[in-house]
Amino acid sequence: MSHTSTRALSAPMPGPVVLDLTMSHGQITVQVTDADSAAITLTGPAEALDDATLSAEARVVAVNVPTPDQPGMTIVTGNGGRTVIAGNINSGVIVTGGTMHISGSVISGRAVSGMNVTPGVRAEVRLPRGSALRVRSKSAAVSVRGELEWVDHASVSGDLDMDGCGKLTARTTSGDIRADYPDHATVQTVSGDIRLGRTETVTASTTSGDIHIEDFGGTGQLTTVSGDITAYATDAGHLTASATSGDITVKAPAELATSGALTVDARSISGDVRTPRPAPATVRPRRPRRPYSDR
Repeated sequence: MSHTSTRALSAPMPGPVVLDLTMSHGQITVQVTDADSAAITLTGPAEALDDATLSAEARVVAVNVPTPDQPGMTIVTGNGGRTVIAGNINSGVIVTGGTMHISGSVISGRAVSGMNVTPGVRAEVRLPRGSALRVRSKSAAVSVRGELEWVDHASVSGDLDMDGCGKLTARTTSGDIRADYPDHATVQTVSGDIRLGRTETVTASTTSGDIHIEDFGGTGQLTTVSGDITAYATDAGHLTASATSGDITVKAPAELATSGALTVDARSISGDVRTPRPAPATVRPRRPRRPYSDR
């Protein structure tokens, strides 16, 4: 059984930094504060924490947290309401504190077979305002509270849940991406969903995931194959949305659709398309013609 420990890492310089964090599995929570310098607290298997490294060059602080190298070990990560099991599963699975459903059958309260299981590493990050974040992971779930200059997120199945930033770049296979107010966003997933709040420039594409934009104004290009696209426009701009079999729904206030300040080009091969319709022009009733005798 792996021993759990805690290790603290600190940036060697004060002020905003670019945190370049590589951590395959686990949970990453980031808090943007008025702190003088960046700090990271790692909690997890001792062997992983002992091998963690921090290096700094200019304003870039690179932190690498390796995956414990133990034969037969499986990393189990809680990931936005679901569980991701990563690693070589060659000797069975143990479920503790929950219930396993396999093809409709429920297995609960007993070990199916033995193996070495670890919950991965939990990283609690504190960044000064004005900082930026780059994360590379396989299944680590990332949560960011506060506003960063930019975020660059690359993962296989890890979710990203964040407040806002000036520029967001995110790429995942099955992870979901949610950001409340990224000014400029470029997001790509295969089966993960994309949900953005207020954005000005967005390029988002998925294969089977859904795309949802809650507060659009500016320039947008949304593309999916079998997922659905939903966008709510609140300001002027141009939006292009395309799907193969997914539905597309674009909504906007009537006055915005009528003004012509918002243009929408939406196309789906086999899905339904709904876009804002300008309100019908108000026609002034014509005065009745006076009889000739009254002229």
